[in-house]
Amino acid sequence: MGISRDLQILELSGLRLDRSLAGCGDATLDELRVAVEARLIALRQAFQAAIDRRVELVVLHSEVLTTESTAGRAPWFLARQIEACGERGIPVVWIERQHNDWMARFVDTPPQLTRMHPGEVRLIETSSGPVQVVAGLPTPAERARLAQRRDVVIGWDVRSDRELLELCDLDLVPHNSSTDRVDDPGTEPRVTLHTLKPQKANSALALNVWPIGQISVACGVAATVPTSRRAEYLAEEIDSAAGQYFATHPQAQLLLVDLTITGPGEADHRLWEHDQQDQLRQELTRRSRHPGCRARSVTARFTSSESDAKYLPLIESIWSLKTELAGRAAHSLAEIASEGVTAPDWARSQRVAPDHPQSVEVRQAVLQRLRAAS
Repeated sequence: MGISRDLQILELSGLRLDRSLAGCGDATLDELRVAVEARLIALRQAFQAAIDRRVELVVLHSEVLTTESTAGRAPWFLARQIEACGERGIPVVWIERQHNDWMARFVDTPPQLTRMHPGEVRLIETSSGPVQVVAGLPTPAERARLAQRRDVVIGWDVRSDRELLELCDLDLVPHNSSTDRVDDPGTEPRVTLHTLKPQKANSALALNVWPIGQISVACGVAATVPTSRRAEYLAEEIDSAAGQYFATHPQAQLLLVDLTITGPGEADHRLWEHDQQDQLRQELTRRSRHPGCRARSVTARFTSSESDAKYLPLIESIWSLKTELAGRAAHSLAEIASEGVTAPDWARSQRVAPDHPQSVEVRQAVLQRLRAAS
């Protein structure tokens, strides 16, 4: 490796700046505007991260723009971000199997940008020295030159060639998304800061610049909650989950929430018909304290009073602070709780036999009571 100090490289892939967005549900015009802007804001944040961290090189690849795009803000917006990096001496390499011809013809190419296709090898001058970028499998002559040089070598899509892979100081993998749905983890962009260290192992840090997120929230509605306060109660549940998400992903511009409501009483089913669900979804979005939070869907799952009564003795026994199932191996409610549900501290000592025939069936009913009481 021909460098004398740490070399930092920012990798951006799967940005999909100009693709239509599926999976948002019945979005309003305001929500669609947020969704469109979210990806551009994420792009700007990613390039700003490159500038703030003073990286030596930015590498774009894997569906940055679609090949058929002919309009929109994305091509010019992308060009401006590349120019901003160039003004600070940061070159940008863009590798695609097929580039957007429309952008290449009608948008001025920033001088700091190097476009590459599979099979090409380019020498890129950075502030830390020359870097060889290999896109795919090179010709035998180019491979021989790579083996003779002592420059840093970055490979893209070279894992099928073990010998070439061993020549690379950094290996980048194509990011090909199968769908464009926000609930498909494969659609999230990859924004990674790579640090190459002389005579040391390389490191990678994923940066949180994801523009759009999706979470599922399950909430039990206690019978004691008045109908007039249900929207307020459910909005608090959504805000709690949204607050945790935005704390982990502060760059997110839009968060879509799928809410599942559970509770007793078949009589309440009439409250959750389609038109009622839509009104509730809009009300929850309006009440949220997070501007980027949107309730995408609301569904309800209710148990009949007869079914609830069947398990009531066991629920009450688990609920009691004096519960003691002597002679059985037992574990706490917190251990049988579904992921993402935190039981109150005082309930962690409650015991239930893991082999109890009703332990699985009663779990949701118990958790509903814990949530309502806390």
